[in-house]
Amino acid sequence: QWILVLLLIVGAAAGILTRKLSIHPAMRPLLIAFALICLAVPVTAVGGWGIHQRYPALLFSLSFAATEVRLTATLDSLMAGAAMLLSAVLSMALNANWQFFDKQATEYRTALRVLPAGSKVLLAADDTPHQRSDSSLYWHFDTYATVDRQAFGSLLLTTRGQHVVHPTREYERIAALSSDEGSPPPLSGLAALRMPETDRADAYRFHRNYLDWPCQFDFAAIVELGERSRVEPAEFELIHRGSFFALFRIHKPARCARLISCNTLPTAPTRSATALRQCKTIRRGSSRF
Repeated sequence: QWILVLLLIVGAAAGILTRKLSIHPAMRPLLIAFALICLAVPVTAVGGWGIHQRYPALLFSLSFAATEVRLTATLDSLMAGAAMLLSAVLSMALNANWQFFDKQATEYRTALRVLPAGSKVLLAADDTPHQRSDSSLYWHFDTYATVDRQAFGSLLLTTRGQHVVHPTREYERIAALSSDEGSPPPLSGLAALRMPETDRADAYRFHRNYLDWPCQFDFAAIVELGERSRVEPAEFELIHRGSFFALFRIHKPARCARLISCNTLPTAPTRSATALRQCKTIRRGSSRF
């Protein structure tokens, strides 16, 4: 894709130098200012992710709209015909692409029928090298569980001021409240998130909503685009394996029931010292599988 962008830039520069292309004078200051903004724009802003990718695309769109092309009548007709042909080819390719993803979505939604209504579902990605970027196409597939099974998905974006869906207090602890929390951990990364507390500082920024997942979630959906992982949490029980994903039931450890008791104990001043020590031990626990 970068080769295509480079070719477009070189072609535009050549057109301007040969005076075949011109940018409307009123748009030049705006485009220069916008180009400088693109160089400084952050990755996230106002709760949204990918600003550094979206602004350059907008810059190219504005540049195209502000450009006048001077061609001969013959070349003009040839370019118009080539544009129509390219549009047709890309439309067919896009149609085939969406049919492929539609089949995958149908397969996934059919598998979700085994989930009881109102379940809590976490999504994670396998650890296959070089597959992480490809798996991002499926990062929000758990939202189908919300639509079809009235379930809660770990990656349902609920940023206040940006999204129209907000979690109730019951779900705030496991909801994705910012764009940083909108990507899943790798399957191997669940080990460090097994308890309510962790030694990994980055976990509190990117995967806060996954902390204590064995007690917080009922099912797990794992995106599997490469080889199946040989390391699965002991709490996982396979209930379905599809062409690109696997669904697991999460068996809650005994400490989860004790943790509920800790959370329902009277306020701190009235708790016994023994109860406080026991709850502190339960909350910390071990981060190993």
